[in-house]
Amino acid sequence: MAERLLDGLSALTLLSCLIIAAVLLLWFLLRKKPLSEAAGLRYCSGWTVGFCAFGAVGLYVLVSLVLALLPESWMEEYGKAMRLSTETGLIPALAVVAGAPVAEELVFRGVIQSRLERAMPVWIAIVLQAVLFGFIHGTPVQIGYAFLMGLLFGYICYRTGSILPTIAAHAAFNAMNDPLGLLGGFAEKWQFLAVMAAVCAAGCVLCRRGLSGLRTAPEAEARPTSPTVCEEITE
Repeated sequence: MAERLLDGLSALTLLSCLIIAAVLLLWFLLRKKPLSEAAGLRYCSGWTVGFCAFGAVGLYVLVSLVLALLPESWMEEYGKAMRLSTETGLIPALAVVAGAPVAEELVFRGVIQSRLERAMPVWIAIVLQAVLFGFIHGTPVQIGYAFLMGLLFGYICYRTGSILPTIAAHAAFNAMNDPLGLLGGFAEKWQFLAVMAAVCAAGCVLCRRGLSGLRTAPEAEARPTSPTVCEEITE
């Protein structure tokens, strides 16, 4: 039974992520809450989204280098817990690169962090949502780097007022695990990390104007009321 469940883990993960995202968005729509405010789906510059996505590629390189220094016993447990990320195919790719980033960013940065920011100082809200984000990832190794990612993504969300850059960064980070299996064994070699570091540097330079979206953190009431993603689609 356990093996059957594990075999269908990627499909279950994708389905659960889609359900979570759909239920939250439908709830806000039924309550007639603007998604830009209720779920953090504010307009954000494409340059900023691109800069964050390329930056996440560099973050993956750094995390991989740190993981390589950890004790072998830690990595053995980590490897078992990362079964979904090591699966290849269309369904695992959709689950890891699309489903998980959208659902997790919507929940942790779009909903939890935004509500905490209303009740406490911003830095405490960012830390608390990062702690929660870390703990849902299971093993000590995953909790450690997921917590740091939660801090970074929370900071980006606060600075931009949007979860669109964090969705892009989250998706780019997860995509480095090669869920489609296009890179084969090359994805596990040191040369791959060198190439990804170069891609990160080139992409960040190309999208450097997106930094302007991270330099100032507008207050919630002063943030632009540009059309949300859903509003743009319906138009």
